[in-house]
Amino acid sequence: MSQFNLREYYKMDKDKENNAYLDKYKDLLINDEISLVFWYDNIAEFGDVKKETIVRNNTDGTQLVRHERFDGNVFQEGTFVNAENLGRMEWNDLINFSNIKALKEIVSRLDIQVATLLGQTSNNMSYNGFVASAANINEDLIILEGWYDEVNGRGVI
Repeated sequence: MSQFNLREYYKMDKDKENNAYLDKYKDLLINDEISLVFWYDNIAEFGDVKKETIVRNNTDGTQLVRHERFDGNVFQEGTFVNAENLGRMEWNDLINFSNIKALKEIVSRLDIQVATLLGQTSNNMSYNGFVASAANINEDLIILEGWYDEVNGRGVI
């Protein structure tokens, strides 16, 4: 269930400078779930008909008239375009943006780690590497200079 509420949404306005709300609400947004608005069209018998009501006759002969919407039979109630629904859509955008930003940071860190590990395994000589089977160290393969990494089962020469 989404943790969206209009009060928290409006509190973000205080931190809008330099997108400070992204850091302040990061944990809330990353752990929140998207909740769709589900937009529906308003389908009515009369699309653009107004009912006129005379409110008052003025002394100069003019009339004050109120125009009210008149739909007739409503076949499908439409979704209201209001602060709640539009705020929920923007909240969903913030959830997606926060998750993408967090994943981008993780990928950047992994990119550095992979580059470092590749440099270590090839001793910064990426084209001078080879793989040899050494099931029995010091019998099948004797390391004269270098070291043997028992955890990863590899020798660096």
